[in-house]
Amino acid sequence: MKNWMKVVLGVALSFMVLFTCIGYAALTDTLSIFGKAEITVPEGLFIVDMQVKGSATELDVNEFTYIPYSTTVDVGLSNSKSNTAGTVTYTITVFNNTKRTYAYRDLYYQSPLENYNGNQYIVKTDNRWRNQELIVTTAFPNGNKVEPGESLSFEVTYKVDTGLNRNQTWKSLTNYQFGINVDSIAEAQEAVFEKFLNILNAPSTYQTLCARIDDKFNGAEWSSNYIGNVTGSYSDDSTTVNELFAGQLQMVIDGVKNPVTVMIKHENVDGRQDTGDDYTAVNGNQSFTGYGCEFTLYMTTDVLDGKTTPEIYAAVFTCDRNEDGSCGSWYMLGEHYRGTATINSYDGGNNTGSFDTGTWRSYAETYTPIDGYSYQLANNLTIQQVTQDTDANAVAVLEQMLTQAKKILDDNIYAGSGMEALEKTYFAYMDASDLYNVDANGNITVKDGVTRSQIVPHLQKIANALKAFEGVQ
Repeated sequence: MKNWMKVVLGVALSFMVLFTCIGYAALTDTLSIFGKAEITVPEGLFIVDMQVKGSATELDVNEFTYIPYSTTVDVGLSNSKSNTAGTVTYTITVFNNTKRTYAYRDLYYQSPLENYNGNQYIVKTDNRWRNQELIVTTAFPNGNKVEPGESLSFEVTYKVDTGLNRNQTWKSLTNYQFGINVDSIAEAQEAVFEKFLNILNAPSTYQTLCARIDDKFNGAEWSSNYIGNVTGSYSDDSTTVNELFAGQLQMVIDGVKNPVTVMIKHENVDGRQDTGDDYTAVNGNQSFTGYGCEFTLYMTTDVLDGKTTPEIYAAVFTCDRNEDGSCGSWYMLGEHYRGTATINSYDGGNNTGSFDTGTWRSYAETYTPIDGYSYQLANNLTIQQVTQDTDANAVAVLEQMLTQAKKILDDNIYAGSGMEALEKTYFAYMDASDLYNVDANGNITVKDGVTRSQIVPHLQKIANALKAFEGVQ
C-alpha cells in the first residue's frame, strides 16, 4: 500500500474518532418524542415553543399544540356561556436550524370549513372566510427575520368575531409561513436544490416523499409518478411538498415575494439500474416495481398561466449503490439545467396552473462547472438525453485532474497546505474510483460509457480539493 494511503487513512480515522466522541452530539442533537424514540433534528425552520400570553375574552382556551418540525399550530377555542366573542393571544417561538436567513411571509389556513358533530367549526383555507368567522393576526416586536442558528418569538392573536354559542368550539389548523431571503433567482435555485438534497439524505423525509409518490399507484397503473405544489395539485401533494421544504418555497428576490413552484418526479433517468433506488408500489393485490430510479426536481418562479413561456429548471438526483444494494448518499447528476415545458393542468388536459414534466426541453446554453472546462448544451433535449450524454472533453479533463491528484498523493505533497488538504484530495480521488481504471504503470483511464453528468460532480469535488496545492511544488 502506498505511504499516502497509510498516512491519510491514519489521520482520517483519528479525526473520525475524535469527532464522534466530541463533536457529534453538538451537530446532530436528538430529541425524544413522547419518550419512545430518538430522532435527529432535521434542517429547517420550525416551532419549538408555544404558550398562552393572555386573553381578552370569556372564551375557554382548549388544547393547543404545534406539529413537530413544522410551523403549523392546532388551536381550539370554546365557551361555557352563550354567544361569547373575544380574543386569545399566544407567543410562538421558532428556531432556524439552517445556514440561511428566514423571514415571516404569510398566514395559511390548512383546514376546510365544516360542521363537526354539530358544534365544532373548522376554519377554511380560503382567506375570504377569515373576516366572517375568525381573524388571526401576527405581531413581530423584534422584527420578522430569523438568522441561522437563532430563535425568534412572535405573537398571534385569534379573534372570534361573530361569537360562539354555548358548547361550540373553534378548531383552527394554521400554518405560519417563513421563507428564505435571497438576492437573485440563482440564489433561490441554489437554496431549493440544496434543500432537496437534504430531504433525500434524511431517512424520515425521504420515506415521506416516496410514500406520497407511491400512493399514486391505483392498482393497475400509475395515475402519476410525481407530486408538486402547483395550482390544482391534490392537497395531500402540495401539503407534503411544502412541509418537506419547510418554508423554502417562499422567497423574497430583490424585495419581491416569489412563490417557488416545484414538481418532483420519480423515474429512471440515467438509463442504469445500478444507481438510484428501487421501489414497489402496492394497491390491493396489484403492484408495480421500478428499478434504478432517480428523482428529478423541476422548479420555476414564473406564473403558470399559459400567457408566457415559463422558464423551468431541472436537476436530476441519484445515488450509488452500497455493496448490499442499498442507496448511498444522494447527489446531483450534472447540474441544474434551464429549459421549458408545456403548460397544462396537474393531471393533464388543456387547463393551466401546472406543466407537463414529460415535455421539458433544454435551452441551448453554455455551462461552466469548473474553471477551464465548459460545454454547450443543445436546444430541445429531454432530461434523459441531457443526463445520458457523453463528452470526450469532460473525460480528458477528469483524467488530467485525477492524474494530478494521484501525483500529489504519491509524493505526499502537503508542505504549505497541511494534512487536511491531502486528506480532502484523497477522498475526492477515491470517490471517483468507480469511473476510472489505473494500469500497471499508474496511468489513469476513464471507463467507457461514463457520462458527462457522472463526471461533473467529481470534477467539482476534485477541483475544490486541488485549490490548496496551487503554487505548491
